[in-house]
Amino acid sequence: MKALTCLLAAVLFTPAVTAAKGGRSVAVLNFTNSSGAASLDYLKSALPESISASLSQHGEIKVVERAQLTKVLSEIQLEQSGVLDSSVVSRAGKLAKADVLLLGQFSGNPEKLTVILKAVDVTSGVVLDGRTVEAGLADILNRAGAAANSMMAVVSGKALAYLTISSIPTDAEVLIDGAIIGKTPIVEYKIGAGEHRVFFRKQGYKEDETSVKLNAAERKTISETLAP
Repeated sequence: MKALTCLLAAVLFTPAVTAAKGGRSVAVLNFTNSSGAASLDYLKSALPESISASLSQHGEIKVVERAQLTKVLSEIQLEQSGVLDSSVVSRAGKLAKADVLLLGQFSGNPEKLTVILKAVDVTSGVVLDGRTVEAGLADILNRAGAAANSMMAVVSGKALAYLTISSIPTDAEVLIDGAIIGKTPIVEYKIGAGEHRVFFRKQGYKEDETSVKLNAAERKTISETLAP
């Protein structure tokens, strides 16, 4: 308990955020390795380090410095699947001086890794947004960084657009900018304004891809017909 008190004092009196003035502060915690492969353990820190670096360029949020987080990571263990304990999330957020915690876990193998990202509000314990990314080891850092950046539009609440997606046939899996967002039909999916790549896939049909450009507060509908 004494050690935890010292850690809290260190966090409270040390500058811990970078990037934008104002805006919500985001702490990217170490990820959970659900792959069962010890050889991939380095991704537990490599993924959040890479994502933190990517998010530091985002103009609407502040990123808690990873060096600062190492002082509390050994004291706080978060269960990153299922229901999150809001009291533990709140405690971790206060220790990290963060408004939002970005949690993650990964599974699979070097040929195909799956990364699950969740942005959790520290005050309420509510999951604000989530993404699932699939890629090989060579591409997973870039794909996860892009997915985390797209989540920040929802976290910040600024420059949001709404995209409704349908397909013929229905129940096609949809990926936006490499992140799985669900299956069609998808109604008013929140996404950051700008240009995005939308990818469709369904067993028994040819994969299809299109691009869409969205302005802030715009509501747009796209539909694709998949060829067998």
